[in-house]
Amino acid sequence: MTRVQIWDEPANSVLQPNQEFQKLFEKNEVKMSNAVDEAIKEAIKEDDFTNLLATKKTKISTAAEPVSLKIGVVGSGQAGGRLAEVFFNFGYQSVAINTARQDLELLGLPADNKFHMNYSIGAGGSGKDIGVGRSAFEDSAANVKLFIAEKLRDVDIYLATFSLGGGSGSGSAEPLIDLLNEFGKPVICICAVPGSFDDTQSKYNAIQTLAKLADQAGAQKINSLVLVDNARLETIYSGLSQADFWKTTNLAVAEPLHLFNSMSAKATKYEALDSADFSISLLEAGGCTIFGSNKISREQYENNDLALVEAVVDNLERGLFADGFDLKEAQRVGVLITASERVLEKIPFSNIAFIFKYVSEEFASAGSFKGVYGSATESDDIVVHFMFSGLGLPRDRVEALKQDAQKNMDVLLAKKTNVSGKMSIDLGKDKNVSAADSMMKQIKKNQSPIGKLLGSGNKKTVIDRRR
Repeated sequence: MTRVQIWDEPANSVLQPNQEFQKLFEKNEVKMSNAVDEAIKEAIKEDDFTNLLATKKTKISTAAEPVSLKIGVVGSGQAGGRLAEVFFNFGYQSVAINTARQDLELLGLPADNKFHMNYSIGAGGSGKDIGVGRSAFEDSAANVKLFIAEKLRDVDIYLATFSLGGGSGSGSAEPLIDLLNEFGKPVICICAVPGSFDDTQSKYNAIQTLAKLADQAGAQKINSLVLVDNARLETIYSGLSQADFWKTTNLAVAEPLHLFNSMSAKATKYEALDSADFSISLLEAGGCTIFGSNKISREQYENNDLALVEAVVDNLERGLFADGFDLKEAQRVGVLITASERVLEKIPFSNIAFIFKYVSEEFASAGSFKGVYGSATESDDIVVHFMFSGLGLPRDRVEALKQDAQKNMDVLLAKKTNVSGKMSIDLGKDKNVSAADSMMKQIKKNQSPIGKLLGSGNKKTVIDRRR
């Protein structure tokens, strides 16, 4: 297949390795040693060395490891693109689409894994207008489908990631899900609910988009709707700086799915997490899925046989990445315990067994699956990861979000009406002038200020450059 040109990088950012470096790379001799680093430095131009390091990092970060499901990730909008980047670093085939070119530029994805929906004004973006986000996607849908088909090959399922509160991601969500279903494979979503600090428009967008996604889940177009509540993340990671917050939370959001997917495909000296159990829980339970984790320190569990299960009982819901769910509704519950080999070799069997017993009794009506795995960590902490699937929507959280959005949207609309009433001057026009005004109104019907800029004379479309 001839590749559709979807992203243009500046000419000086394209790495042009010479033959000497190519031989090193082909022999897999690119290692982090001084000798090889010096050889590489001599083999390429100094200006390209930074780009080479980025290329090396890409190759290393996408090294394949066993997984139960080969997931192809499509991140839409700013938040979705950042999550796609995290999954790419875990080794998954990942792409990003966006109306904002500047957001794509910052992502650590290969240039040809980025698709700019060149629809908007200037550098792009949707201004949190879900109508613009949807129109941009629909205008580019044919090329987006070709792009996904080319970049996400040999995958078992598709994962769409986006924020519910933005414009590009939330606006494209419904048509993106429809498009992914055309490939005939299961589709899951990770979508972020606005936090307490987000504005009224974001919350309004979230309710509108979530309603559409719920309908698609009910129609089995979405096999699992993974909700992440930014309000919950704000609480869990409240002490982080602005620079570290999103980096940390994006990793925290993506890591549980990756852990269950990768650990269930690996052997363990302890209790194995069944690959089929994980796949069924993710793809067949339907409805919503949530993940979470509890970290238990050595000081907590040492010399106390019940410390692990007590920590889980006391902190289970606080460790989840979304609240408002009735966990008793869950159809499937997964428990994954990870710790260093030295910790697992010393901890009494019953200490961990109590956790499994608690889960099986507390959620007796749900099917459960569990696993215990050693991890390459220097920490003495024991981490208990949870997965609840087959849940309904978090009704209390949705209702609170809906009321907050509606209340503030009503105030905003009232302000607009008030301003409009104060922006008129009675000029005493005669009937002929009034008739002319009516004709102009008809011509301008359904055109907002942004709509005029995006009209037929100015709207930009993606150019198919396959020829």
